[in-house]
Amino acid sequence: MTLITYDSSFGRNRRLLTKRDFNHVFNDAPIKHGNQAFLLLAKPSLTTQSRLGLVIAKKHIKTAVKRNLVKRFARETFRTQNKSTLALDMVLLARTQAVQLNRSELRKALEQVFHGASRKALSLNTDTAVLTDAHTGRKSN
Repeated sequence: MTLITYDSSFGRNRRLLTKRDFNHVFNDAPIKHGNQAFLLLAKPSLTTQSRLGLVIAKKHIKTAVKRNLVKRFARETFRTQNKSTLALDMVLLARTQAVQLNRSELRKALEQVFHGASRKALSLNTDTAVLTDAHTGRKSN
């Protein structure tokens, strides 16, 4: 019996690392989904798999313990929820309300944001006039 596994790690190839990577998403992101605690921006990926960048500002979440908790939960949610066929570059921004959430509410808010963004991405993917080819900048056919 052969077990089929998928890559559930969060290595360098699954993260947005450089300013260029982040600017790719921040500049005209067609997919935006948020709630009171988070905002997720997404754009078709420059690579073949989805990548995540985190913006957890000290201004919004004061303590390092809480910022690290948010980052841990965000990475875990991304790894477990990210099984869509569409490769996206995503940036998750924390809002001030995130600090008031307990662990279960935090997990639920993150799942809601990732799920909503993937739904929007799939609906935009069916409308070929909206999405552009990430490599060439031309509209898809």
